[in-house]
Amino acid sequence: MEKQIKKAKILLQNPSKISKRNKFLKTTGKSKTEINKELIEKTKMLLGIKGYYTNLDNIDNIDSKTVIKLYHNLWNVEKAFRMAKSDLKTRPIYHRKEKTIKAHILICFMALSVGEYIEIKSKLSLQRVLKIMKTAVDVKIKDEVTGQIINIPAYLSTQLKTL
Repeated sequence: MEKQIKKAKILLQNPSKISKRNKFLKTTGKSKTEINKELIEKTKMLLGIKGYYTNLDNIDNIDSKTVIKLYHNLWNVEKAFRMAKSDLKTRPIYHRKEKTIKAHILICFMALSVGEYIEIKSKLSLQRVLKIMKTAVDVKIKDEVTGQIINIPAYLSTQLKTL
């Protein structure tokens, strides 16, 4: 907070550098900028206080330590979304019918489940597993004269065999 206040004071001395919004600066009147003292006081009063919002119905039966523990596990959900976007390259698809929406959600959930299973079993990241698996490529050659198709199987490294 002290760094933010110091930055606000520096920006106030040089108004030409104010290009983006600063938390402790406020604009009053015709492009007049000043320090927001009310917000600084409010922020000082709230220092060290953190609140958790929950949609649990029976909050009376759950202690605060459980809520905090559940909140700290939120990174697992965020990791799943990152995996879905980066490793699985999923993107939003817009469906109109309920059946196709449910099918799409099921496919995405199954992909995440299989990805997580692969990470647990291989003890490697999904990205690393995909990189290793992409090295396994079979080659098919078609003889134009005879029409015969020759299949050359991929070389399987020990790492790939282990997977």
